[in-house]
Amino acid sequence: MVEITHSGSSTVTIASQNAASTNAQLSSLQVSPGTLTPEFSSDITAYDVIVGTDVNTLAINAIAADQNAKVTVTGNDSLNMGENNVAVVVTAPDGATQATYNIKVTKQEGGPSADDALTNTETRNEGVKLSSKEKTITIMNPGSDVTIPTGFAESTIDIDGHQVKGWVWKQDTEHKYCIVYGMNDAGELNFYRYDLQEKTIQRYFADPVEAELQANAEKYPELVQKYDSLVTQYNHMFILCCALGVSVLALLVFIIVVLSNGRNGHKTDSPHKKIPSATPEKEPQPEKDDVMDETIPIKTLRHKSTVSPQESDMELTKVITK
Repeated sequence: MVEITHSGSSTVTIASQNAASTNAQLSSLQVSPGTLTPEFSSDITAYDVIVGTDVNTLAINAIAADQNAKVTVTGNDSLNMGENNVAVVVTAPDGATQATYNIKVTKQEGGPSADDALTNTETRNEGVKLSSKEKTITIMNPGSDVTIPTGFAESTIDIDGHQVKGWVWKQDTEHKYCIVYGMNDAGELNFYRYDLQEKTIQRYFADPVEAELQANAEKYPELVQKYDSLVTQYNHMFILCCALGVSVLALLVFIIVVLSNGRNGHKTDSPHKKIPSATPEKEPQPEKDDVMDETIPIKTLRHKSTVSPQESDMELTKVITK
């Protein structure tokens, strides 16, 4: 087993076997809302603070001078009107040495309100340093009933020269962090995320972005396969359309050639054939001489009725002169 000591987000070291410290002092003590009187000093263990009537909880930020020391706060919730006692107890790493910082909280009219606490917090946010007491994580092998987080592959992790069993993200080519299975000071078993660059550790949790990346990574091969299939189908359709277009074009050319040859052949079959006229020809009229030469029987010119010789001669003369 390898024991990892974690202090906030700053360092991760192998737990030391040296003698435990007896330092039970605080390096910093802050309250909100309100202000400590007198000003904080690690050697002063008694303070006063005044809050308004709408304040029910006094926020305490106490940091131990020794990172291995434990800090507990009591009495800062459910504040009553008048005086309230808040105790900040620091237990040294040896587990025996303790120091208590007492804060007398007076809840009264005109004191700093809860809104002042929010304003002060917003004012102090910029440049505020985060820190926490040290925690020890003991790396262990997970049992058969423990489910490894999805998307991770087993690997051997080097932590300060110690080879331990851990898991790295499958899709990450440059491994920047890993997860390990361990037990905290309270005996709780859980997965922890270890930053390989900053050498920090924190309890592992599957954040939404990571879960989405894992889901996308799992779907990626299937999406690639579907994409390749669609590209293949598109290529086939494109080739088929091109072939169909060429066929249609060739058919049109063939039809044009056939029609052109048919017209030319009809013209060459009878080049000198005269096309009959729709207007009927007039029959030739006989010449005047032919009429004159034609013998007309005189008998036909005579009438059965009684005609004088002069009239007969005149009629004959008219017929002959026609």
